[in-house]
Amino acid sequence: MNSLGIEGEELPGVVDAVAYIAQLRQSLDLADLAVGRRVIVIGGGNTAIDIAVQSKLLGADEVTLVYRRSSKEMNATWKEQLLAKKSGVLIKHWAKPAKIQGTSKGVTSMEFEKTSLDPRGNSRASGSFFPSTATWFSKP
Repeated sequence: MNSLGIEGEELPGVVDAVAYIAQLRQSLDLADLAVGRRVIVIGGGNTAIDIAVQSKLLGADEVTLVYRRSSKEMNATWKEQLLAKKSGVLIKHWAKPAKIQGTSKGVTSMEFEKTSLDPRGNSRASGSFFPSTATWFSKP
């Protein structure tokens, strides 16, 4: 599992996207798979798109994919990004995870930091934070 290196990623409800997709593919009954009502997926690659779309198909009310750069820099193709949008996934750019908040029962919210690109094209933090609520998180 990739680590985000942020507070709260060990909370119940934070799941590894690759492991979840593997479980999805091996499941005989999709009703056995847990999915949150409000899901946030971190990343911009095909795995992030896949888990976001699958979460929506499994019944999540709201799925948001958050990526630290623009759509042009995402590893997911424009076709994959379009599929996510057509599936009801909201894609937010220019933000990176800062902190996951919750209790022993699970995640209650997440804090993000706005980002931009430096002159070399590297993502940089702005120091400006904003909250987002969710019940389930996925990290690539």
